[in-house]
Amino acid sequence: MPCIELDTDGRLGMRGSAGVLVLMDGRRTALTGDALAAFLRQMPAAALERVETGTTASARRGADGAAGVVNLVFRTDTVRRTGMRSLAGSMATDDHYMGSAAATGAVDDVLNWDVMYSLSGMRPRTDSKTARRSLVPGDLPLQTDEDSRAREKHRLHSVLAGAALTLRPNTSVALRGAYSWMEGAYRSSSASLYTNAAGNTGASTTGSLLEHVIPSGELSAVASVDLGAARFTSEARASFVDEDFRGAYDDEGAGYRYMTTGMASRQRERVLRNDLGLRFSGLGLDAGHESRFRTITAAHDATHFDATLSQAYRHELDVHAGYLTAHRSIRGVRAEAGLRVEADRTRIHLETAGARTAVRIFPSFGGEWTDAHRALVYRLAYGRRINRPGSEMLNPFSMGRDDMNEIIGNPSLLPEVSDQVEFGMERHRRRSTLQLTPFLRWTRDPIRQLKAATASGGATTTLENLTRTRAMGADGSVRARPTDGTVVTLAGSVAHMETTADVFGSSGVYATARLTIDVRVAENTTAQLYAYRRSARAIEQGEILPAFTSELALTQRLAGDRARVTLRLNDPLRGDRLDFRIADATFSQESRRRTARPLLSLFASYAVGGAPREDAPVRTERPARIF
Repeated sequence: MPCIELDTDGRLGMRGSAGVLVLMDGRRTALTGDALAAFLRQMPAAALERVETGTTASARRGADGAAGVVNLVFRTDTVRRTGMRSLAGSMATDDHYMGSAAATGAVDDVLNWDVMYSLSGMRPRTDSKTARRSLVPGDLPLQTDEDSRAREKHRLHSVLAGAALTLRPNTSVALRGAYSWMEGAYRSSSASLYTNAAGNTGASTTGSLLEHVIPSGELSAVASVDLGAARFTSEARASFVDEDFRGAYDDEGAGYRYMTTGMASRQRERVLRNDLGLRFSGLGLDAGHESRFRTITAAHDATHFDATLSQAYRHELDVHAGYLTAHRSIRGVRAEAGLRVEADRTRIHLETAGARTAVRIFPSFGGEWTDAHRALVYRLAYGRRINRPGSEMLNPFSMGRDDMNEIIGNPSLLPEVSDQVEFGMERHRRRSTLQLTPFLRWTRDPIRQLKAATASGGATTTLENLTRTRAMGADGSVRARPTDGTVVTLAGSVAHMETTADVFGSSGVYATARLTIDVRVAENTTAQLYAYRRSARAIEQGEILPAFTSELALTQRLAGDRARVTLRLNDPLRGDRLDFRIADATFSQESRRRTARPLLSLFASYAVGGAPREDAPVRTERPARIF
């Protein structure tokens, strides 16, 4: 997808920013953090009908997602077949596996239903080398050379199900539910060599075992009445995310356990949304109201040698929003304008209680003009969006990735607010499509990770609001069909990004490029080459060094379009790694981390039953955009 990025941990980003909102069938998902990354990794591509992206979405669709929105539209196959059953699975080296089963059905065109179950497991290995130079208070400067080995184990179960009941031709009720259960363990071992400015040396060998269980679920109900000139929709949704975390830290050289930790986090959210749409001659109006209530609680216990510490905190957020949008189409021109007003109240209970309130305005505008004679499409869009920190960002208790690195959230984080304007142009020819989108984005109170040294030679990562960031650049892609059996896609982005703050700042050019070549080897056999390159990127304390990854895949279709087998070679050049340098007045670090992915994977899917429908829609080759 143009402008979409994935980091080494599987988290989504857009145009160099991580504030991406992930929707499933147009609705928010309860999955966050590691659970969301694991779900995206295990989800088979065959389960998706399409992926929609937008960076300046309409005010009607909500203001969340400062960097942009990704909407995963799942295949129910009721639009193409009825009574479908499908199975899919994959196996890979290094004990990676995935399996899924899906079914859809309809009863007399009154009831449509779909259900999907998936299971995945992964055991990635991570090797890292780190060199730190720190100024320890009251001591000499310290050089720490660390060599770490880690092994992760994740298992994820997820169920998605829904049913839509059409009571009358203009009245429908839909229910959707989702549940996932994730368990994981992270075992690491680190050997460290310490050298101070006087030449004195010391060594240690430490290890840790971190375990977590994350169940999450949501249930939503939508009722809709469509009278042609007027449409009313009401939606209610409730979700939960629980996380239980346990950690044990050992001095492997001395043979004793020096610390244990435990944390229980609970998130509850309720949403009520009402939307009224009116249609006049050539003009459409949408007005609505949305209320969201989120509560996060966490309790943390830590035992360090014989000392025990217990802490608890509570974070409450209430958001009330109202919006109005208008859109109109005249010949080849389509325009939409909207305004959304949100009032929120945040209450924090940590040792002492505090509260803050805010009222924010989110305008949006989008226009599109199609020049059919020249096969050109022009787009102009502007939108303001917000990224409210998630539970993992707010948690003030230590969540150590290993025994030498800990992550501490910040419950006082402010949301970041971004304004983005872009101008897009597409040109379609018989065998090629060109797309170019210059953009300008500026963000207030951006949320950034900052590192600091500890007295033991390790590192602590915290989250802080900086002053502002600015980005100016362009996305571009060329899709060509040189022959009937070959499709070549070249896409990339380049931007100048700048962050300003009282202490930390950064400025530099950031670029990405990706190449995809699809070749039809035989009538039912296709091959694909994928390559991705990311340039060095300046961050607030240093820079992230360049990275490269590639994939090769061979797909065989069987039994018409019902069965598919794909053999995939992942990162054959073994170039996918994370290298970075950071520095400030008292701390500098150079680190190289590589997570070993399975080199070879095999995916297979098969659909059973169902007759092709005569009114099956034609899938567009290019992705739809939300705005």
